[in-house]
Amino acid sequence: MKATVIFDFDGTLADSMQLFIDAVNKSAARLHHGTIDPADVAMLRDRNPRQILRHLRISMLKLPLVMRGVRKEVGRGVARARPSADMAETLARLKKGGCRVGILTSNAEQSVREFLSGNGIDVFDFVYSGRSAFGKGRTLRSIAKRSGGRVFYVGDEVRDVEAARKAGASMIAVSWGFNTADALMREGPDYLATSPEQICQIVLGG
Repeated sequence: MKATVIFDFDGTLADSMQLFIDAVNKSAARLHHGTIDPADVAMLRDRNPRQILRHLRISMLKLPLVMRGVRKEVGRGVARARPSADMAETLARLKKGGCRVGILTSNAEQSVREFLSGNGIDVFDFVYSGRSAFGKGRTLRSIAKRSGGRVFYVGDEVRDVEAARKAGASMIAVSWGFNTADALMREGPDYLATSPEQICQIVLGG
């Protein structure tokens, strides 16, 4: 049975970093937590989610409310975002190799499909939209069970590595998104890809 390759969206496929920063800072004015200063971005990229929450003075109690607002703000602009990496050839090779490819995201499916269509990469077999800030592992596990065969999860954040581990999926961490390669490697992903073509080498074996 051919592999299923599931991609995270923000950071992995879409360059939505500035959208996220703007959304967090807008939330800070309303909910009175910390902001993301441009000078802090490099430092935050090397931190895990709980360290970032401490820096922003966001409690676990307040997190769901913050995330709802941030998700809504990012969703308004993500359809117009640019790709974070040139994935067209990689996706074509995966499809030619017989893989199923999909997306797991917290963004609205319609916004994601508008982004894909607008950037000419609408080749995915499925787009699954989930909402939990820390529940990706459960959702990914459910998708993996239905997929059959080997499942790869491609993501750019520390929490993506944690989710893949919980789901029993092979994790491909990518270095061009939110977290740095060093931060990702500290979590022990199965693979690290520093370019899109390396995803094909990992999944297809060459």
